[in-house]
Amino acid sequence: MLGKSSIRQLSQQTPEDKVYILKLIAHQKLGAKWVYYRKIKRGDQGFSLFKEKSIMEQMKATRAALRFTTRNARKLYKTVYQDSVKDIKTYTGAKVEFPEAPESGDGEEVLSLNSIHDAIIISWTPIKFLLPVVQLRAKGLATQRHTEGLAAKLFFKVAGFYADPENWDRYKLNLYLRRLTPKSSYQDIVSDLEPLKNDLDKLVEAYEPFKFGKASLSKDVTADSDAFEDAMGVESFDSQLSTLAWYDFIYHGMELFLFRYYLTLVLSTTSETAIRYLTSIFEPILQKAIENRSVFLGSFETDRSKRTFRIPYQKLLEELKKEPLKKNIKTQSGIFETYTYSLGMLDQSTLTCELESVPEVGSQWGRVLKNYILNIERPQLFPTDQQDSKSLPKPPVESEELKEEKKQLFEERTRIVKSKKVIADKKAELEQKANNNSLTDAEKSELEGKKTELQAEETGLEKENQILLEKVKAFEVKQQKTNEEQNESEEEQDPRFVDKEAILKFEEQLSEHPVRAYALINIMNSMINCNQFKRLARYKILERFKERAKNDQELEAKRIEEIRKKAEKKLRDLKKRKGKLERLKQEEALNVLTKDIEKFESGIEERIDIIKKDSKQQLRLQKERLNNLFQEIAKEKTVSLGSTSKMLWKSVHSLEPEGDFYKGFPAFLSQSIQSNYSKELESFYLNIFNIFDLTLQDKLMIKQSLEKSGGDKAVKLLLDEGEEQQLQEDIQKRKNQILSTMPDLFICKIIFQTQMIPVDDLFKLSLENKSLNTLLLLKLASPKTTQNISLKAEIIKALLDLNAMINPLPRNRIMQAGKEKEKNPEKRINATQLSNLIQDLNRQSGTKE
Repeated sequence: MLGKSSIRQLSQQTPEDKVYILKLIAHQKLGAKWVYYRKIKRGDQGFSLFKEKSIMEQMKATRAALRFTTRNARKLYKTVYQDSVKDIKTYTGAKVEFPEAPESGDGEEVLSLNSIHDAIIISWTPIKFLLPVVQLRAKGLATQRHTEGLAAKLFFKVAGFYADPENWDRYKLNLYLRRLTPKSSYQDIVSDLEPLKNDLDKLVEAYEPFKFGKASLSKDVTADSDAFEDAMGVESFDSQLSTLAWYDFIYHGMELFLFRYYLTLVLSTTSETAIRYLTSIFEPILQKAIENRSVFLGSFETDRSKRTFRIPYQKLLEELKKEPLKKNIKTQSGIFETYTYSLGMLDQSTLTCELESVPEVGSQWGRVLKNYILNIERPQLFPTDQQDSKSLPKPPVESEELKEEKKQLFEERTRIVKSKKVIADKKAELEQKANNNSLTDAEKSELEGKKTELQAEETGLEKENQILLEKVKAFEVKQQKTNEEQNESEEEQDPRFVDKEAILKFEEQLSEHPVRAYALINIMNSMINCNQFKRLARYKILERFKERAKNDQELEAKRIEEIRKKAEKKLRDLKKRKGKLERLKQEEALNVLTKDIEKFESGIEERIDIIKKDSKQQLRLQKERLNNLFQEIAKEKTVSLGSTSKMLWKSVHSLEPEGDFYKGFPAFLSQSIQSNYSKELESFYLNIFNIFDLTLQDKLMIKQSLEKSGGDKAVKLLLDEGEEQQLQEDIQKRKNQILSTMPDLFICKIIFQTQMIPVDDLFKLSLENKSLNTLLLLKLASPKTTQNISLKAEIIKALLDLNAMINPLPRNRIMQAGKEKEKNPEKRINATQLSNLIQDLNRQSGTKE
């Protein structure tokens, strides 16, 4: 155990250590308001924040609401922990004893989970950790600012934990993929991934933007005012600025976490169908996260409550950039090294779907591409040595001595809780008696004496409780020390990994080229979709911006109208007084009043002029920023959605320029499309030509692969004007070579039964070469001779080569099954199918004409 003067480095910290530190940092970020709420919640437990009885009475409702929210949150997270452990045991099949959730006796306060429980949820099933936010918000309406702070704290724990690349434990996070293999059916995949899909769907609902500012909090105006909730409206400007910076970190951190979580999963399964399914189920939450962050950044322009924060917040961000990425934090358990959890940390240590340049080899993207796409120095997914197995959760070791001590502490806590409840009931009974106005002085004196006795008992219990808390802390330190000593002394391999052969087979399948290549296709598809989501979010901001400008103009008109109404009412009163003074012929008073009226009228016009001038200035600034936003969106339109994926592909090339993966990818891509056209990947298909540096023949192959596998509804890729011209020149060059041998060839017609098919049209039927070869064996009619002719073998071969150039991936085969060896070529051909192809060709030619 480290001494309190020692500094525990990040590399020495367990997941529960890191979650514990994140909780402390969250409380720091929440600032004075969180301390304020804690004091209110415990205001009747020995704190002396408020002394006046009237104020104590006022805060009862707030205290009760805060305790209700806390109790509800603890119950929810106990259920979440139990669900998480159940999933872990179900999907891993590991016989692991996880720490039990804290139990509380009847009538006791619900105990909260500690850091080890939080760490297990976050490191194995992080999405589950965020889901209770919906219920917390629904049941925490009485204290919305506290509830919003609690929600932000929970999201911060997840975003902050996974902002550190060292915390990405693929062994744990691939929980729901354990039982899937390359042969798993679609039904099996849907069944195994159902818990994850349900959690992601719920997160879309749970991940609502955090409320900010008093104006954004709903309040029942008919309810009694709550001095303590309203007091939070006077939170300092600097404190609110810090809250905005914290929210910015959470929004950005959540976007990066969700994208990397998706990335981690698609690189941890051998099933292509599972990869495709993961791509589809992550899309809605990725869109929500991107929209939340974009709307937050745009809210400085669109949200009236944030208008005054825009410029100061930009200055604050510049100051925060100067902070170091790491710092030390002092806790009751000692000093810990930790991160500052700033935007700078996110920019340097995480994976993003926004790439403006080729990632460096040592960057997070560079490592992912090298290890998992190019299969260079790939880390094992399943731990097979002692060092890796230590990353698995291990429950605190409890000897008989520790168990007995734990039991005594629990019994002592139960006694104190029950005693407190008895005292509280007696105090309530005495309060009720004290409200009886018919009590005599002697009875009142007796009641006061009993109150004093109860207060003394309560004080004594509080002292006992403080001593008990110290004992609990000492027990936890002893327990942790025992656990660490056991971990350090363990030398044998973790017994949970018994099927080494199955593990090695899985690792081998995971490193196969098709799995890696297909994962890259899906990753690029998601990056393209994320770019599209960002553009859609900017359009949403643009609409809000326009709406705000319109509302500001309407507000200006309303303010002026209201001022004029009030002024007219006051002027009517003044003119009545003036009329009265005129009738009474009080000249001196009349002159004074007349001057006052003139001054008032000019003051009103001046005030209106100032409002108009300010509004005009604000409108001018808004228009400037609006134009800038228009220009940014217009600039984005000129950039391909596949530009970030292109940077990724360039990085692959730089990491392995002459490797098989890079060279063979176009062929794999074409083959993958041929075997399975996927609507989920259409974003990728549309950008293939923008992402990859393909030869003209590769482009033609992929273009025809899409047409063949996707049919009429497939994505249509077009060659650009220069490429189309180059292709036609290459085709004509090949035709000219053939014409030098037989000048009238392409105006000849193949004679098939009663049909005459121009030779040139054969290449428009997209026939595979065996079918075309059979047709070319038939007689030809030439306009230059009355006799039918047969083609020479060398001309047939040249025509087949030409067909391979025009149709590298032919769609049609017209050979009759079982008749390939017929001596008569006509009998080998399916006449009906050929006729249908010719009719379709004639129909298309007619449409074009």
